[in-house]
Amino acid sequence: MKKYKVHFSIWNSVGSSQPEIGRLQGYLKGLTAILAGSTWYATTPTNALFVGIGGFVFDFILSCIYLEEIC
Repeated sequence: MKKYKVHFSIWNSVGSSQPEIGRLQGYLKGLTAILAGSTWYATTPTNALFVGIGGFVFDFILSCIYLEEIC
């Protein structure tokens, strides 16, 4: 199993993301779409907008992470 050291920097969001982070972001975007859709269906569109904004913020935070593999 691979071990990683996590680095966080706002400047990491400017460059391309690593494959591990990109895969996690894809899962997060799918989950956010499902949650926003079900929130829109169950409550009001305003609440769905808040869920979508929260997913966007969490996606941005993930894009700021850089994983350094430890040997």
